[in-house]
Amino acid sequence: MALLANKGKPWTPEEFNTLLSELREKKAFKEVAISLGRTVNAIKFKAFGYACDQVLEGGRSEKEVSEELGLLQKDLEKEVNRRLPRLVSPEEEAVANKVPVANNVPVANNVPVVNKVPVANKVPIVVKKPQVRTLSDDLAEIWSTLNTLQSLVQKYMNKASSN
Repeated sequence: MALLANKGKPWTPEEFNTLLSELREKKAFKEVAISLGRTVNAIKFKAFGYACDQVLEGGRSEKEVSEELGLLQKDLEKEVNRRLPRLVSPEEEAVANKVPVANNVPVANNVPVVNKVPVANKVPIVVKKPQVRTLSDDLAEIWSTLNTLQSLVQKYMNKASSN
């Protein structure tokens, strides 16, 4: 394929599947870029976008996804954290924006301020990275629940037999 033949063009499903296949084969970004006629930055952007979706929406671990696609785990973690909303306390927001604070809420003309814009009664939404659970986590939780239920049944049986 001619060098950069697809630069600026939308990705086709076939190109995306080729990208994933070549990354799984642990090919370098430059090799993948040449084979797809894209820039190295386009390959990185698409690869990290897919990887972040797998972590943030698919519930997979950064380690698992980075190993699968041949990405550095620290780079993937950095990109995942960059895509999460930045959360700051009202005090930090006020200091950053040099806004007066009343009752732990930044205010301007008696109206709460969020992201430099006065808003009335707006509550920030906190987005958390999904927790990746393993089978051993689930088994431990099930075992604990069973032990709790067993103890409750035993107490009930003791109480019933004493009456």
